Amino acid sequence: MGNPLSPIVADMVLKDLLDEAIKAVNIPIPILKKYVDDLFLALPPNEIDTVKAAFNDVNQYLQFTTEVKENNRLPFLDMLVVRNEDQTVKTEWHIKPIASGRFLNYHSCHPMHQKMNVASNFAHRAKNLSTNWEKCTINTVIHHHLTQNDYPKTLINRIINRTCKTLNSNTAMEVSSQTDETKIYCSLTNVDGLTQRITKTLRQEYPQVKITAKT
Repeated sequence: MGNPLSPIVADMVLKDLLDEAIKAVNIPIPILKKYVDDLFLALPPNEIDTVKAAFNDVNQYLQFTTEVKENNRLPFLDMLVVRNEDQTVKTEWHIKPIASGRFLNYHSCHPMHQKMNVASNFAHRAKNLSTNWEKCTINTVIHHHLTQNDYPKTLINRIINRTCKTLNSNTAMEVSSQTDETKIYCSLTNVDGLTQRITKTLRQEYPQVKITAKT
């Protein structure tokens, strides 16, 4: 955990394990999606235990557990996959029952742009992962979690009103405005007010210098 190489190694190990397990199963698996060590499969109900045993037989130190759908709903990562009566699949943003619902608090000693990014990314996920909810339901969920983390109501409303199109266009403009100059990266300890002024001054005088704030 924490090593930059860990995700790559984990992905390689799981790919080899999947290849071995699928050979041993000998039944068609119409849907198999993977994210690191989380798997989403479509299987006949009577074959679940057989497939699980095949996966667990590959390596005694890599053991899998299974979770089956309930009421045509199955959680996967940050989503709840919902199978509708017409056999179409929709998704809803999902949080685990054991999750505290806490992320970067508005009153924490971090630069404002970091707190804004955390809140905006949360709103972005809730909106884009929820194809089965009405807009008002999504907004209620976003408002509830941001309020729980002490974000002001006016700021929450501003974040909710942002559209994904606006966020994407801003990102595209930022990338296109970058030059080919060699960038110099450095970090400053965040002192509320002071660090922001220093960063602004450096950005004006030395555009090739990129400053990040640290706690």
